[in-house]
Amino acid sequence: MQHPSDAERIFALEEQNRGLRAEVRRLRDEVAREHRMASYALNRYEAHATQLKSARQQNRELYRLAANMVRVKQAAEQKADEATEHAQQKGTLLANFSHEIRAPLNGMIGYCDLLSREEGSRLTQTGLQDLHAIRRNAAMLLELINDILDISKIESGRVDIVKEWVDLARIAEECLAAVRKPVRNEVIALRAQVSSSARKVYSDGLKLRQIMLNLLSNAVKFTESGEIILHISAVDGALVIQVRDTGPGIPPEELDRIFEKFCRGREANVQRHIGSGLGLAIVRELTCLLQGEIDVESEVGTGTTFTVRVPQVFQERAEASGTLNPPTVIEKPSSAQPQTS
Repeated sequence: MQHPSDAERIFALEEQNRGLRAEVRRLRDEVAREHRMASYALNRYEAHATQLKSARQQNRELYRLAANMVRVKQAAEQKADEATEHAQQKGTLLANFSHEIRAPLNGMIGYCDLLSREEGSRLTQTGLQDLHAIRRNAAMLLELINDILDISKIESGRVDIVKEWVDLARIAEECLAAVRKPVRNEVIALRAQVSSSARKVYSDGLKLRQIMLNLLSNAVKFTESGEIILHISAVDGALVIQVRDTGPGIPPEELDRIFEKFCRGREANVQRHIGSGLGLAIVRELTCLLQGEIDVESEVGTGTTFTVRVPQVFQERAEASGTLNPPTVIEKPSSAQPQTS
């Protein structure tokens, strides 16, 4: 048997050594790769743990916010219930108040009229003036109470719209008669022009009457002389109510606020014309209830025109329309009593 030489053994050992070094490098690379994978997994785990911790904190914050929202909602509902109850109590109080106050005021006005009619010849001129002053102040107070009650009903949503066929010519005449009571020496010509095409409308007659009456009362209050014209017509299928006066006019800077509640115009007129400042506000609210709109044009020193447009008040009637007649003119030249505005 032939034994390997020393050179062959050395070569074999070198080959084995190279193989071992290669295996060591492979194992080292594999360990490095495993270490990188372990580091990556650890980093992902730490990131997920951080995200989970943040999510838990966010959940706790959301729970806290949700609990706060529930408390806020409950508080808001409680306040809404209290506001509703207060509004109902306010409406009841105003209704009772107006009833209790209006009854004696109507009695005062009635007794003043009775004294003027039955005892007027026996009273002195000063006594008659005092009696008229009592009646005038009682009427102003009554109108103030009525305005406050009306605006309260409108704001509380307790106003119903009752539509029916109404005669605007008759309503216009009633409104003119209501504002022509003598309170001063100047003579103001009051006229109503009702187009035949606008005599009959399907709407809430009481609301339309109050709109006309408040606009006429406002015009009478500030018109010293000249004329006030109530013009009613049908334009493009809508009812148009215009009240034109020859009063002092409204300055441009005041046009934007004249429909606000308790707006009483220029300070120079406040002392001369006592009123609640609710008349035009009520007109605007009633116009909105009728789904209409109101506009005003005024020129200082010339006069003012209020225009109310109410749509959908003309409906087809069974009877055929006849020949159009000329506009009905109701002319009431006389002194007029100012109403609250």
